[in-house]
Amino acid sequence: MIDFPPDYFFEKTLKPGKVYYYISQKTKTPKRRFYIIVTVLDAGTIILCTTTTQIEKRIKYIEYNKHPSSTLVFIKTDEDNGLTEESVVDCNYYEHEDKESLKKIFTEKGIEFKGNLKESKLEEIRKGLIDSPVVEEEIKDVVKKI
Repeated sequence: MIDFPPDYFFEKTLKPGKVYYYISQKTKTPKRRFYIIVTVLDAGTIILCTTTTQIEKRIKYIEYNKHPSSTLVFIKTDEDNGLTEESVVDCNYYEHEDKESLKKIFTEKGIEFKGNLKESKLEEIRKGLIDSPVVEEEIKDVVKKI
């Protein structure tokens, strides 16, 4: 594996639909997860959604909380996205990071670029964020403008 400087890495990969694999500093359990970039704002803030392979658990959660089914996006593995198992994105949750925080994670713990999500799946995630009853209006407004 070739080591790239953070600026070069992010210049080439920090775009909507890109799939990263890393340990977020914002999660309760420190394990590597797949993150999908939803959008990159001019100010350097990145909106991301994570995947989970706990599909049944997420379905039950969505049903129990009466969230729209559109807030759960199913993603199969393919040669482009780099996922290792069939997964879902629960669009009721997202993370935002600034570019400097990602650079720090890249330098200290490593971030792997895994692949590219199909545009149709990225659109489903955006719709899920907009349809979510728990995502803030400011985030929905940003996603609507994409």
